[in-house]
Amino acid sequence: MNPTNLIAPGMIASVIIVLGFLAALVLSVYYITKARNRERLALIEKGYDVSDIYKPKDYKKIMQKFGVILVFLALGVMVSYLFWALIGGFETTFVYAIVILFTGIGLLVANYIKFNKNS
Repeated sequence: MNPTNLIAPGMIASVIIVLGFLAALVLSVYYITKARNRERLALIEKGYDVSDIYKPKDYKKIMQKFGVILVFLALGVMVSYLFWALIGGFETTFVYAIVILFTGIGLLVANYIKFNKNS
């Protein structure tokens, strides 16, 4: 068997694209980290308190908001399925519209909910 027949012509291009994307991702993370470190060092040299600026994020609130959005997304899927079952089939754009509508409502509700600050 000829080894050149094992590689499809489009396969090389896709491998190069994936490797390029991964290289860009790694370089982006590296330069963002490097710039953040330089910024912190400059602030420390000027005498600023870095702990006030770079506070750790409260991931609990973020996850609670994300959970509210996912609940409304699931509600949108369930409502679209109920409409589909009751009506007996319709356009798929109607399903997407209902899911997007409920997800948007979930985003609004998640932004207006006041989560407990002590928990």
